[in-house]
Amino acid sequence: MMLTVSIALFGLAALLACLTILSATFLTARMPGLLVDRPNERSLHSTIRPRVGGAGLLAGAAAALWILSPAAVASAPWIWILGGCMLALFLLSLADDLVGLNTWIRLACHALVALAFLTIVEAGPTAPWMPTAWAAAACVAGGVWWTNLNNFMDGADGLAGGMATFGLLSLGLVALTEKPAGEAIGLLALALSGASAGFLLLNFQPARVFMGDAGSIPLGFAAAALSWLGTLHALWPWWFGPAVFSVFIVDATVTLLRRIASGQRFWQAHRDHYYQRLILAGWSHRRTCVVYYFLMLASTICALLAKSSTAPWTWLTGVVITYAALIAVCEWRFHQEKQDRKVSGAR
Repeated sequence: MMLTVSIALFGLAALLACLTILSATFLTARMPGLLVDRPNERSLHSTIRPRVGGAGLLAGAAAALWILSPAAVASAPWIWILGGCMLALFLLSLADDLVGLNTWIRLACHALVALAFLTIVEAGPTAPWMPTAWAAAACVAGGVWWTNLNNFMDGADGLAGGMATFGLLSLGLVALTEKPAGEAIGLLALALSGASAGFLLLNFQPARVFMGDAGSIPLGFAAAALSWLGTLHALWPWWFGPAVFSVFIVDATVTLLRRIASGQRFWQAHRDHYYQRLILAGWSHRRTCVVYYFLMLASTICALLAKSSTAPWTWLTGVVITYAALIAVCEWRFHQEKQDRKVSGAR
């Protein structure tokens, strides 16, 4: 029965998200200048596209969950809390999409939302999980980072939508195997995954619509919150969610550290992420996404093996070594291409 509901929920969320996004795109076409992405010197695309995909994605997931799983929603009060936090982030990011907001104001608001969610859920009927204030602060900081890295990685056709589809699907399926504690978490993850799949149909190269901050920010927060809730309900270890989404985390984190080390203004928009550098080096959006999908699949398999292993750090260490090797190869290749361009320009 649960398998049937899960499949139906995923499919309905995808359908509703796709139809909602198409409707929003139709309306946007009749409101020139509103909620459109205009190419600039930091963009990887060259044509104007509507950025209403995130709104349709979130609406599709919420509608599908409410239609097919009202009992699960009613039995998990944290869903309403998470929904309220996502709505707040959606409205904040929508304002940013429309008029632009100061970076530090946005980050402060993200931190307040993360802190509110953490505080309210911790005060609920479940047993407190945070042993110290330092651990709570780390969770808030991690939530803010995860919320924003989803936005950082939303710069190539099909990348953020595909990662959300597969990553949330993985969390959802694992949670549903831990019934009944994981039922609500699993169904919400599947609803968001299905809606992301519906968005991906319109966003895979060549993209007809973009997610926008109003979609990527709440979706990133939801992924972080579901990962943390799974830990709170003892569905998986604390490292499981980050391991599943490690491709995003590694790319964004290493890029940030590299920019800080080189003295750049790391808070400004740029084209220094590895996926951006690959595309600028000649890879297509499609090829880049497929490689990132494969890396996410491999990371997820390693996370599952580590979760069921008596020596999980063996698998996780292997993942770390693999990423380190890939980063070293990419840096060496990018350096060689840069040197080749200098030599060609000197001739």
